[in-house]
Amino acid sequence: MRILWLILIVPLQILGLRRTNKVYEETYKVYYNYADMTDRLQRFSQKYAHICSLVSIGQSVEGRELWVTRITTSPTADVPGKPRFKYVGNIHGDEALSRQLLVYLIEYLLTQYGRDVRVTELVDRTDIYIMASMNPDGFEHAVEGDCIGSSAGRENAKHYDLDKSFSDEDKHFRKTSEDIPEVTAVMQWILEKKFVLSGSLHGGSVMATYPFYDGSSYVTSGLTTDDALFRHLTRTYTENHPIMKMNNPDCPEDPNKSFGDGITNCLILKSWGMQNYNYFKGNCFEVTFGLSCCKYPPASQLFIEWTNNKEALLAYIHQAHIGVRGFVMTRSGFGLPNATISISGTDHNITTWMFGDYYRLLLPGRYDITASSPGFLSNTVKNVPVIEGKATLLNFTLEGPVEEMLLLDPSEQPMITNDRLSTPGPPTSRSPIHTLDFQHHSYDDMEMFLQLLSAIHPSITYLKSAGRSVQGRNLYVMEISTNPGVDQQGAIAYGHILLHTYT
Repeated sequence: MRILWLILIVPLQILGLRRTNKVYEETYKVYYNYADMTDRLQRFSQKYAHICSLVSIGQSVEGRELWVTRITTSPTADVPGKPRFKYVGNIHGDEALSRQLLVYLIEYLLTQYGRDVRVTELVDRTDIYIMASMNPDGFEHAVEGDCIGSSAGRENAKHYDLDKSFSDEDKHFRKTSEDIPEVTAVMQWILEKKFVLSGSLHGGSVMATYPFYDGSSYVTSGLTTDDALFRHLTRTYTENHPIMKMNNPDCPEDPNKSFGDGITNCLILKSWGMQNYNYFKGNCFEVTFGLSCCKYPPASQLFIEWTNNKEALLAYIHQAHIGVRGFVMTRSGFGLPNATISISGTDHNITTWMFGDYYRLLLPGRYDITASSPGFLSNTVKNVPVIEGKATLLNFTLEGPVEEMLLLDPSEQPMITNDRLSTPGPPTSRSPIHTLDFQHHSYDDMEMFLQLLSAIHPSITYLKSAGRSVQGRNLYVMEISTNPGVDQQGAIAYGHILLHTYT
């Protein structure tokens, strides 16, 4: 009796099974619906977990997640010393191209990290956040090939234009979080992260706009004095885009439209847009880019559009590293969150983040810069040089009679009071610089501490990784010398310290 054995090789897809960490090669031939986009973003975060994380900052009216992909070397921890950058796409649901291009950008940054020098430097030095779709509900109602668009796709499920729904506190705001949960989530996200630079991606035109102050409520000179900076940021994108830099984009719906170098001011008279909210409330400079004449171009054009926009998308991220950066700290080594950074000649101030770190975008020149915080004496540094393409490092130490209150338990801090003010003492810092504490520290704590030391003392320290552990943790080496990062012949290598943890 003979037994015949048959071995069937069946693809996993036929059985309805998927390998959770496999990312299929991009074809540039189809748009991703919500389910497909979610699946792809989750696969990215699983395969590239050492530089990528995926979180939802809220939900749409119809319950879809508002996904944000974060790409940096510490994707699950808040780390000082890196400017935070964001792209937001698909604010209007029927403007679908931006959504797709941002998914492509995510894949490009992840797959080219460690291969492409420029991408590797961007990811190492920048905290990059990408929200491919702010209006996932509207997208599901949009129609591929519809270049003009419709309100059903443009607005959210409660029929609100999300870009025009950011609140101005000086005006009566009738919309609620139930009407525009997408906007509520993004507003909170902007305030929490204090992004340095942002790009808002739209469709239906090929041009770039930046905010222009309308004079109705806020300071009269803030946006005017930053006009040259906004134009520089805008040109960075348009000059790297083969269509935007043309005098005439030749859009079929408006063939005679000409806009010079592709840049216009966006004068918002009746409603606040996301650009204004970023600038006035969130420390963030944001420029809006229209990526294509057609709002929802056929999928057959996706690869061409990706080719047109890839270089511009990358070049714009680099601009988060211009101007001046540093920390505002107390004499005891505590970072001061929410300290104010003021630039002479402009009324537009920014504030420090949770570690006391700040980033102020500026064009080349010389500036008088002041750091101040309630309860401390302000500190002004005059004639600070800012060069092209690289942020000047400028740290501040603030002193005052109440400085030592930072060492107290928050419940023990007294109140600072004057005729008009009754507020708690200086804010409690989350900076890792504190009084020496003899205890074991986690890898994340050690990494944060080393990066902060390296940022504050760049003239004598150089931090690098000698490799990675089995689980992907960096093997940090800190060089301490008078000329860090430079090999010196004849010098004895005493100043290299290998730091690691067992976790």
